[in-house]
Amino acid sequence: NLAEAVTIDFEASHLVAIVGTERILAGDLAAMVEPIIQENRARISGKQQEQEVRQSLTRQALPQYVELKAMSQEFFRDMAGNVPPNEIRKMREQVTTRAARMFYERYGPMDLYKRYKVEDLAELDQKLRETNLSLSIMKNFFLTQALAAQLEEKYVSETYEIPPQEILDYYHQNIEKWQIPARAKWRQLTVSLSAH
Repeated sequence: NLAEAVTIDFEASHLVAIVGTERILAGDLAAMVEPIIQENRARISGKQQEQEVRQSLTRQALPQYVELKAMSQEFFRDMAGNVPPNEIRKMREQVTTRAARMFYERYGPMDLYKRYKVEDLAELDQKLRETNLSLSIMKNFFLTQALAAQLEEKYVSETYEIPPQEILDYYHQNIEKWQIPARAKWRQLTVSLSAH
């Protein structure tokens, strides 16, 4: 298990995994971990327990984040095809710039402003810093999720229909799975009328 194999040091700048050509730092996982800690702040007693909870949550979040990071990298490989590395870099910069603009224009105001009850970017940045987050962490997490979602949308069909004939064929090939031995439940009630 990847999460168990990694000893995680919780300084934001410490390396916890490498996915392809990108490094995952402990701070990158804060976007997944810190909101849970904040929601459960009342149940956490002291800095020691908070560190233990953060370590446990980070271990749990790491496999999911690794998967997202791998998918976001695959997005660029899929998009680029067989072009030279410098072309991929240019493409990555263009896509990242557009996605960052979306983060600041749409996602920030629509979700983060409401969640943290703020009116502007400066207030949002201050609120995020109070909860061990930053705009940079949230933006990077948003970008990773958005690119992974784009790749998934391209290759994973939302609906999948199994033809009825295929279902029937499967049934006939595995008919013993569907046979249930006959069972009966029987009860007898006897009332003696001669005693009454």
